[in-house]
Amino acid sequence: MQYKTNSELKNNARIKLTGNYGTAILATIIVTISIWVIQFPFLIVNNAVSMIMASLHLSEELITGFENIFTYATNFFLSFIGAMFNLGTSLLFLEIASGKRHNISDVFFGFKWQVPKNVRLSLILTVINWICMIPYYTYTQVNPNFLNPEIALKSALLLSVCNIVYILVTIPISQVYFLLLDFPNKDAKEVLTLSIEKMKIHSFRYIKLLLSFIPMGILAVLSCGIGIIWLVPYMNVTKALFFLDMMNPDNKSASESDAEPVLTN
Repeated sequence: MQYKTNSELKNNARIKLTGNYGTAILATIIVTISIWVIQFPFLIVNNAVSMIMASLHLSEELITGFENIFTYATNFFLSFIGAMFNLGTSLLFLEIASGKRHNISDVFFGFKWQVPKNVRLSLILTVINWICMIPYYTYTQVNPNFLNPEIALKSALLLSVCNIVYILVTIPISQVYFLLLDFPNKDAKEVLTLSIEKMKIHSFRYIKLLLSFIPMGILAVLSCGIGIIWLVPYMNVTKALFFLDMMNPDNKSASESDAEPVLTN
């Protein structure tokens, strides 16, 4: 079997995004704004309860303890919602990679299709993410002054390290959302198992693919984050093409599925 190189995958992603970049960028923005909107009520509740506790002259330790617990709970819930969006964005970018019809509303697909399975998969990834992020959350709670350059730099470095650890830990199950779309009759456990089996062979290829985006990621950050708007869709379509190549390296019609995949257009 002949698998495509990283250069071929990335070149194909650029071709597939021709004429579709607007939709891909808008989808990324919609997901980000949706999470921000969901976060807003939590901020209001946190501030309101803190003010009420302060007006009751409760101890500073009690108020701080509540704020820390509430912050951890909020971060966990928002991470879970973000994970729930992954199924919809996976569908959208897989459609673009496959040359299929797609719609911006696909980003909400995970909230209306295979919801119990999506919840289980997203919860697993959220728990792993939360565990990996504990050092960052703990440090920022103890050192909340981001106006201090030293604290801001250490927070950014710690966040980067935690995200790298999360990516490495979840590589074996990185294909679960694509696989759920491809094998809708499999349950969450079967999808997880299949992803682990596939990535035993392809983990090193996948890591090299992710590493190849580091130079562009640095440039995107140096552009005050503006370049990230273009980089994220490019990475996601490339990941979708990686999945398609992994499942079907010789470009033959799929034969492994035990059910009709979602992409039937």
